[in-house]
Amino acid sequence: MKKRRKIKGVVYALANQRGGVGKSVSATNLACAFGRKGYKVLLVDFDYQGNSSDQIGILEQAEELEKTITEGLFNERPVNEFWLKTKFENVYAIAANQEFVEFNVKFSSSAIAGSHDILNSWLKPAREEFDLIIIDTHPSVDLAFQNAMVAADYYSLPLFAEAESLQGMHIMFKYVRRIKEKLNPTLHILGCFITKYDKSIPAHRRFLETIEKRMSKYNLPVIGIIPFSKSFPSASEVKVPLVAGNPKLPVSQAYISLSELLIKKLIPNKRGRTPNTPEIYKDDLKKIVSEIKHGSNTPLVAEEVSTI
Repeated sequence: MKKRRKIKGVVYALANQRGGVGKSVSATNLACAFGRKGYKVLLVDFDYQGNSSDQIGILEQAEELEKTITEGLFNERPVNEFWLKTKFENVYAIAANQEFVEFNVKFSSSAIAGSHDILNSWLKPAREEFDLIIIDTHPSVDLAFQNAMVAADYYSLPLFAEAESLQGMHIMFKYVRRIKEKLNPTLHILGCFITKYDKSIPAHRRFLETIEKRMSKYNLPVIGIIPFSKSFPSASEVKVPLVAGNPKLPVSQAYISLSELLIKKLIPNKRGRTPNTPEIYKDDLKKIVSEIKHGSNTPLVAEEVSTI
């Protein structure tokens, strides 16, 4: 077995201001992919929808035991009381449910000092316990999102292979730049990856071609392509991520490959690393979206498109 790269206490978030782009599916499958490689992983569901909690099979248990992230943060109880062992190798998780929607209301008061640092402070003991902490964020640029970005060392952007997944991206990056400037200067984006990609759909091929061609200009390279799979609904129903349930599927292999790429970039010691934030503005996105929807002057050549 190939010796695994040593990391400790690295926090990695998945973020996109749009819903339905595959954040939760990606979070659970990447957690299982890292766990299979021997890394001790903590999956933190920071989304009131609780999708990653449900998909990894701990939501009901967490609610019965009253061990959701809401109870931990609202009652100021230590984080080690709230991570639950999943049935997947080396994977633990902290669940969220609908009650978490109150996070912004409870902590947004200007009288609450350090409200941006609530999650980061709470997770500090977990950094000593786990090799990697993965945060699944919710699709909104609010105080909860701010907390996730303050806690994270790195983040990536899942993109569904249609132009709608780009809408509002400039607002998110504007918000992230403010967070980096004032609260977390070493926050680093590792790139974007395309989810639910179907090479048989011309619009998906055009999306991929445009993103690969345009986004590198904005320090947002494509680091992975996750193919569409009809197995996702059944995996969600039985609460077993595909990487754990059927690792030989193309979609599972794509997540495993993405985890291998990420592990090379997740440097525990952030000193000396130059952080970046894509500077994408509204007019930039309009041009990119237009090219995706209508094509460029250069015809799409099939041989240039990934065969994943």
